[in-house]
Amino acid sequence: MYFNAADPKKCLAPDAFVKLDVPDTQFGTWKTWERGGPPNLAVEIVSPNEDAEKDWSDKLARYFECGVAEVVRFDPAAPEGARLRVWDRIDDDLVERVVTLDRTACMTLNLGWVVAPISEEPVGLRLMGANGELVETARESETRAREAAEARVRELEEELR
Repeated sequence: MYFNAADPKKCLAPDAFVKLDVPDTQFGTWKTWERGGPPNLAVEIVSPNEDAEKDWSDKLARYFECGVAEVVRFDPAAPEGARLRVWDRIDDDLVERVVTLDRTACMTLNLGWVVAPISEEPVGLRLMGANGELVETARESETRAREAAEARVRELEEELR
């Protein structure tokens, strides 16, 4: 993601981002001046090979400069209660919010962030609805649909017997 047309070194590569009110399309590079501005939300997942704090202070400064409204940082290797950090743009500053028990609101999506198991991983960054239920991943949704279809087939086979 490039955010300064005069300086191609001014870039970021979030693990995920959301730009509201923009059609979902394939793109090679996100240039903020061509795509209607910076993302509303950026998600960074800490890799084991990162120099976490040095790299992070540089990235956070670039997110500030870029204009992202909500920045999420997830560190699966951090101790429980310290794995999820979130910054909000308030009065033209990125201010870290208080996160309790590895869960907090996702203001951009009107959902919540929570650290919970995902697929075979014991710790993952998940979204949850207002009711506290986890938002299904594509794999979870496919599994649930397949299991429901198999159950229906068993029902119909039983009726036929």
